[in-house]
Formats: sequence, structure tokens, C-alpha cells
Amino acid sequence: MSRPNCGRCAIWTSWTVRRFWSNYGIGPGCLRSSAEGRIDFVHRTFQEYLAAEEAAEQDRIGSLVGRAHLDLWRETIIMTAGHANAPQRTELLDGILNRADAEPRHARTLRLLAAACQETLPEIPDGLADRLEEAVTRLLPARRRTDPPALAAVGASLLRQLPSSLGQLSEKAAIQTVRTVALIGGEESLKVLADWVGDEREGVVGALIAAWNYFDADLYADEVLSQLPLEGYEVRLTHSGQLRVASRLHGLTNVFITCPVRNLDFLADFPPLRYLWVSQLDGEANLSVLCSHPQLETLGLFGLGSVQGTAVLSDLPQLKQLALPLEGDLAPQALPLLSELTFLSMCGGSMETDDLGVLTAMPKLRHVDLTGDGTGTPPGFEELADMTGLTSLWLRDYDVDTWLSSLRSVPPALSELHCYYSVVPADPDAFARLGSLEYVLLFHCHTPDGTPVTSYDIPGAHTRVIT
Repeated sequence: MSRPNCGRCAIWTSWTVRRFWSNYGIGPGCLRSSAEGRIDFVHRTFQEYLAAEEAAEQDRIGSLVGRAHLDLWRETIIMTAGHANAPQRTELLDGILNRADAEPRHARTLRLLAAACQETLPEIPDGLADRLEEAVTRLLPARRRTDPPALAAVGASLLRQLPSSLGQLSEKAAIQTVRTVALIGGEESLKVLADWVGDEREGVVGALIAAWNYFDADLYADEVLSQLPLEGYEVRLTHSGQLRVASRLHGLTNVFITCPVRNLDFLADFPPLRYLWVSQLDGEANLSVLCSHPQLETLGLFGLGSVQGTAVLSDLPQLKQLALPLEGDLAPQALPLLSELTFLSMCGGSMETDDLGVLTAMPKLRHVDLTGDGTGTPPGFEELADMTGLTSLWLRDYDVDTWLSSLRSVPPALSELHCYYSVVPADPDAFARLGSLEYVLLFHCHTPDGTPVTSYDIPGAHTRVIT
């Protein structure tokens, strides 16, 4: 039996699509609303759906059982369990479990598959409930990262087989057990996770924090997060509900915000942060709100927005990493006031004219990331001998060819150079001026005559080209 090719997917009728949603969109475990605003869709492609439908229609269950140990057929078999009639489901699951008993090499893979089939079964076949429960018991505790999705398919009944404390499990097994419960979701799972608060192993605390995404933001914050030692742990905020609740988490220090935000005003209600990373700033942000976070060590703001009030940065004496690749009022002349900076990323209109030579007065800088306008060179960035700590440099949208020829002195410890969308010399030997280079990345670069760089060999340095 061969899997259908993508061409067949292209001839789906609207009736077939509606039937797919009817059969699987509201079927057990296929579409799940585990928290407000979140929907999980279990299956990967229509291809598996079509292959499963064909297997059931042509009664090729035996062929699927023979392939059950192969990852390529996993999703198709899980879907077939939902398509099949009662005798076929019994044949499929019996066959998989019989193979698990007879083939130690594939036993775990096969039992995980049998467990995962429960997500699409309309009902468990008579006589198989005990066998399935035994198979699941032999899979516990979860150990591998691939275990939780299969085990979670068993549903809430799995929870009663889990330990009341994670202390008896290795850290690795405890982490995957937390992930399993999170994927099951629901009120019972929330109670189980709340009972596990108190295990202070780093990986376990991190897994409990990450499980927030699978539950109601308010409930999980009150029942679990408020009881965890959050200091020093990265807490990701992926939607507005979490953003609203985060201000109540008094131990919060490290925040990574991936949902879109218009400004940073909400930070006024947050506890003092040490790490703040915002990946989608879409409006104008006034950084003056950061005055309530004087212990900030890392600040990264990205997106299509802009920043104002950057003078407040000089009031952050512990700031070590600053990424502001946005338009705004950050003047390079003010950067030397940030004496502890080791990493700097910046761009914007002012950088096309302002003298970046001020960076040479920042001896602790080790990593610098600069973005230009696609034509010029970093202004004033030619006398670099005093940048003794600089080990890696990113240049984006610059004329690197002209910059290299204009260098009057080079950073003595520079070992990595990353060039993105830039003009580079036609002759790789031009990079010999940077004598300490060990690694160079050229990402979608071209030579002065416009020829795309597809291969490049810089003497003495490992060179990678991405086109």
C-alpha cells in the first residue's frame, strides 16, 4: 500500500473538506480548546487523512500493523483508528499490541502508538481496555520528549496512574511527566500540577512555567505560578491574557514577550525585572517606564515600532545587553554612559550619519550588531584597535567591501564576522586585514558588481555562505 501523493490532496472537493472537519474537527482529541484563545490541532496534513481513509475503505489493516513501528506511518495509523469500523479497530490495536509483546526492539514505539490511537477512537473496542491500560502503565513514566503527546492521548484517565510527587522520578522523567499532564489539560490536570509545586529542580520548575500555555491564564497563575520560585527563570508571555496576569507574579524577573504589544506602559505594574525581551513591538514605546526596573541587565526590543525616551537607559547601571534595532531617539554619543554593556544591537536613521567611533570607548563590548541602509558603511567605525574585547561583529545591509578598505586599525580579538545582505569584496583575500578571524558568515551577500556570492573561501577562516 502506498501513501497518496500530494496531487490527490489538490482535488479535494468542498464536501470532502467539510467531511474532514465533521469527522475530525470535533472528534476526540483532534481539535481541542485547552484554554481560552488556544486551539490545538493534532494531525499534520491532509495526506495522512487520505491514506487512513483509503486503508479503512480497502481493509488494509494488516498492512498498517506491519508498518506500525515506522515513524512515517504513525499519523496515518492514528487516523485509521478513527476511520475504521469496530472489527477493524480491534484488528489494528490487537495487532499493534501483539507486536509490542513479541518484539522487544520496537515494544516502546508500538505501545506509544497504541496509546496515541485513543485520541481518534470513538470508543475502545471490547476486550482491549485492559490491554491498553497495561500498555500505558508499562510506558510510565514518560522519558523521551516524544512520549507526552502519545501518552496525553489517553486523556484524563491517565492522571490517576501518575505519582502524587515527582520526587521519585529523575529530573528528565519529571519534566516529561509535567509536559504530559499539560497536554492533557483541564481542571484535573491543573490540580495535579498544583500538587507538584514544591519540586525545585531547575528543569521541573521550567516545565511547570511552560505549562502555563495550556491552561486559563488567571487560574494557572493563581494555582501554580504564584507558588513557584520564579526568580531567574524565563517566563514567556504568548498572549494578552498572560500579559495582563503577569503583573501579579511577584517573583517575576525574566520576561520574554512573544505576543504583539503596542507600547510598554504595562511594565509600570510589573515587579522589577532583570531581563526583558519583546519580539513584536508594533507601536511607539516610551522607555521612561523602565525607570521602575533599575536592575535591568538585558533589554531587547524588536518589531516594526519605534522607541522614545532612551535617555532613561543611562539610569540602568547594570545593563549588559542592549538590542534596539528600531527607529528612535537613541544617540550613539550616549552609549559610553552604559559602561557595563557587553552586547549591543542597534540601527535606525541616526546611525546613517552619527559617529559610531564612540563605541571604541566601551572596552567591555564583546558583541556588536549594526544595521545600515544597504549602501554605506558604519560611520566613524574605522579606528577599532581600542576595541580589545570585541570578539564578534554583525554587519547588516552595509558596504563591507568599502568598510574593509577604509579600516585604519582592526579589533585585535575579532574572531567572528557575520555579514547579512551586504556588499562584500570580490576577492576574499581582502578579509586578511582582520587577521584574527576564525569564522565568517555571508548571508545573501553580493560583490560590488551585483553578483550574488555562492561560494567564498577566506584564508584562515571557516567561511559559510547562505544564499
